[in-house]
Amino acid sequence: MERNQSYGLFYIKVRILFFWSCWFFIAFLTNLTDFLTQTHIITETTFRSGNYEALEKVIEIYHTPLCILNFLFIMDLLSQGFSAFLFLIATICFLRNSGNKWPSINIAFGISVALWAVFLVMEEIFIAYPYESTHARLFLFELVCLLVIHLLPQQGHKFFDSLK
Repeated sequence: MERNQSYGLFYIKVRILFFWSCWFFIAFLTNLTDFLTQTHIITETTFRSGNYEALEKVIEIYHTPLCILNFLFIMDLLSQGFSAFLFLIATICFLRNSGNKWPSINIAFGISVALWAVFLVMEEIFIAYPYESTHARLFLFELVCLLVIHLLPQQGHKFFDSLK
């Protein structure tokens, strides 16, 4: 493969990692404001996901207590915030072509893919089939991104190799 093509692939991989960092950060922020609004910690805002109310409707099938709803939502918040942070670390490690780039990439994808897997299981438990297709697509899209990063040829950029 030509050198310029491998550099192009390098930057595609960096952008994939950075995309997931941004995506999870935005999801974290909108869900955080949603949670804070619904628990009356802050006033109503338009920058919220609406996922708290959606989850509330989903779990009411079994008359689930509010404390369980809050626990599930906080776990989701922590997973999304942690995933955003892990993808940012993976992006930096990949850019620097450091020796720990592969573990950081695999951990970031592992945590975030596990989140979608938990959602899919919960949707089966709570018979929330309308939400299942969205989470299945996210699950598969992340796995495809992980395969792209691992299987396409890899060659670091000369500038970032000099930073080591």
